[in-house]
Amino acid sequence: MNYLRFCSLSSGSSGNCYYLGFGDKGMLVDAGISARSINRHLQSIGTSLEHIMGIFVTHNHHDHIAGLQTLTKRYHIPVFTTEKVWHHIVNTKTQREISRDCIRLINAETAFDFYGLRVEAFRVSHDTPETLGYHIVYLDRKITLVTDLGHICSRAARYIEAANFLVIESNYDKDMLFNGSYPPSLKNRIHGNNGHLDNEVSARFLASNMNPGLTHICLAHLSKDNNTPELAMLTMKTILYENILPENPFPEIHVLKRNLPSEVFKL
Repeated sequence: MNYLRFCSLSSGSSGNCYYLGFGDKGMLVDAGISARSINRHLQSIGTSLEHIMGIFVTHNHHDHIAGLQTLTKRYHIPVFTTEKVWHHIVNTKTQREISRDCIRLINAETAFDFYGLRVEAFRVSHDTPETLGYHIVYLDRKITLVTDLGHICSRAARYIEAANFLVIESNYDKDMLFNGSYPPSLKNRIHGNNGHLDNEVSARFLASNMNPGLTHICLAHLSKDNNTPELAMLTMKTILYENILPENPFPEIHVLKRNLPSEVFKL
């Protein structure tokens, strides 16, 4: 099987988990929903936790690590992230009993082989001690997953620009956020340089920096209160159509669901 399978199992502030399958094996990026829900969603697409060879964690917020304790203690799945992220995971109240035997330390900006994939973590800007994106290469396909970042720095830009398949945050609509009911401090946190990406920022960056080999854009981590799937899609399509040259191929655009699996993409 010379292709990868991608499926978002959940994407949003209530939980994030992304599946990448290769042959009879698979990996997860984040495990922010229960182990039972992850396994149920995996079974719905024809696989299970028994085929997951590793979990790659972006940061220590609960909506990215909620299932780790069970996944390590019951299923003994290795969990990969940097030493700084690990330190803050194991000091989280809900993860104190995580199996230390499953810890696998990696270095950011250092690619390594993982069952025939080349995996590289990279740092992004978010309000944690350290937050990561992931860049995965299989044959000639390059996949970048980047959510939970307040702005796109030059380091993150390099991996986003290289992607053929991109999962990128489109968290909020700025008008909805600032006209909504959140307190000013929370609005400023979300909108700040270490918060989240809004629809327009994601779209304008891609309109100016997208490589011609990008075939799929998946909009991720949408806010329940400050965004809608329709608005995220409209913003991305409108800005791309206004800026992409007619001779350049137009990528498929998808909005990932908050609490349900997406379709399965073959890459």
